[in-house]
Amino acid sequence: EAMLPAVVPHARIMRYGYQSQWFGEGAMRQRVSQVAQRLLLALKRNRKEFPFRPVLFIAHCFGGLVVIKAARREYHEDEVQSAVLEILMPGNEFLQEVIDQFGKTRRSTHKVKVACFYELKSTNVGKIVGKLDR
Repeated sequence: EAMLPAVVPHARIMRYGYQSQWFGEGAMRQRVSQVAQRLLLALKRNRKEFPFRPVLFIAHCFGGLVVIKAARREYHEDEVQSAVLEILMPGNEFLQEVIDQFGKTRRSTHKVKVACFYELKSTNVGKIVGKLDR
């Protein structure tokens, strides 16, 4: 196994997928809140034995929005009070550090070049996180 399983061999890695064909024939019609709710249900189902274990989400683009929506929903419904939600709380040290670092980078005389890209071909997610949830 390569990538994430190689870096954290004793971690329990779960991946969550959703239909993401947004354009063209067969495009999906779903909302962030719908995907977030399904993520929460899957997470609760898979964490019954160890509900208090810390959770680390790795997400980007739409997946990042799904994670934020799910975390906010859980926080406001007071169903889960895990450390993973603390990053969303005002005054959180990690969040403040990210904001401060962004401000320093923005004010820097060495301007950062930004490149945006997207996938043109299918991605083998199994190669990144492993073929099966572990």
